[in-house]
Amino acid sequence: MWHWWSIIFSLGACAWFSLQLVSADFQALKIPMNEDLQKDISALETLAQIALVYIAVHSFPGSRIPIRIPTLSDNTGAEAVSNKLFTTQIPLALYLEKLCLLIASSHTEVHVSHIPGKDNEYADALSRWNNEGSPPHNFLLSDRFQLSFADIWTLDRHPKLFPENTWIPWRLPCSL
Repeated sequence: MWHWWSIIFSLGACAWFSLQLVSADFQALKIPMNEDLQKDISALETLAQIALVYIAVHSFPGSRIPIRIPTLSDNTGAEAVSNKLFTTQIPLALYLEKLCLLIASSHTEVHVSHIPGKDNEYADALSRWNNEGSPPHNFLLSDRFQLSFADIWTLDRHPKLFPENTWIPWRLPCSL
């Protein structure tokens, strides 16, 4: 199963990502998912929302101003839980927990709007692209944000220096 989404920033810059996921990826991280991943599509669409927020946060490192991140989803389940930030349904609740942690630790606000599936041209075209030739809709390979499932699942959230070689007279706390 492929997941592809893009972010278009207000000045026209674009970042997009792709993840090829199979049930073994979830088993490796001990995430209870249906063997037929399509049956947990709302959880996977929520994972896409996590990735979009992750990319936006990493595009503005060290930002002290709260960022509002509007996103789109053609999955009403993912849209609803991402906006309400509540569900008790497993595995969807596990993904929502990750989204909540990312939102809280990055001081962002996320609002997911619905886009009808037939109008979701970019996501549909990217999901059908087989990594051969140029990406569809004039997406550039140089704008592809490289991330892995583990990157967005483990959410390594701890203080970092920007630029990395900046000297400070103390040691940064490290994550556990």
